[in-house]
Amino acid sequence: HLKYHKLVKHGVGKKLKCPSCEYTCLNRSMLNSHLKRHSLEKPFSCETCGSCYKFSNLLK
Repeated sequence: HLKYHKLVKHGVGKKLKCPSCEYTCLNRSMLNSHLKRHSLEKPFSCETCGSCYKFSNLLK
């Protein structure tokens, strides 16, 4: 927990960087989620109208 605290609160430690922009994050999961923003893939689609989205939470 101390290692995480130092990284989050004080910027001490290793951060992961997006290869396409200046975005940095603390873990692989966050980076993978961010990388979807650069992708053209839209894997989530509405069953009613067929609209497609990059993120499932946009299917509200």
